[in-house]
Amino acid sequence: MAADIAPPLPAPPPPVAPPYSWSGIYGGVQLGGALNESEWRLFSQTGSGFLYGGQVGLNYQFGQFVLGGEGDFSGSILKANSICAAVAGTNCQTELIYLASLRTRAGGAFDQLFIYVVGGVAFGGFQFSQTAGLHQSWSDTVHTGRTAGGGFEYAITDHITGDVEYNYYEFPGITLAGGINPVTINPRVSVNSVLAKAGYKF
Repeated sequence: MAADIAPPLPAPPPPVAPPYSWSGIYGGVQLGGALNESEWRLFSQTGSGFLYGGQVGLNYQFGQFVLGGEGDFSGSILKANSICAAVAGTNCQTELIYLASLRTRAGGAFDQLFIYVVGGVAFGGFQFSQTAGLHQSWSDTVHTGRTAGGGFEYAITDHITGDVEYNYYEFPGITLAGGINPVTINPRVSVNSVLAKAGYKF
């Protein structure tokens, strides 16, 4: 009789968790460093500093491909100073006040890892000043340029993500006129930034 008893069935395998989905709305904060190069008419100058701000966006995933859009805004602590055109006793300064952008984000998802590129339109606030006997400065509300970059993002939990991103910004031909002794300047400004981000996906 005992030989006729069937052995117990093996336990079913544990359920396989579905792959992480990057689809959804997200927001977060960002902090990092930046290098600025400003090319004035007869000379150029470089500076370094910090960016701090936040971002919001939307992703849609189909298969391994993720497509989305993101807007971000960063305040800045960044100035570049130099002698104006090698003239002793003068000082020219470029100050970056803020950076913002509207960008497309696209890349590949490998479960909890997302590798992507970004590109779009950039907006910057700058203050240009010159001291050569008299002090004069030029500023404008918004300068428009372009930006491109890339990065990788990792989903720490279902909702919390961490991200490292590089971006290049270019603002060509910023033409400004005025000052105490009115002159026209036309600096070209570029910014390289590396940001660490923390996000929450809803």
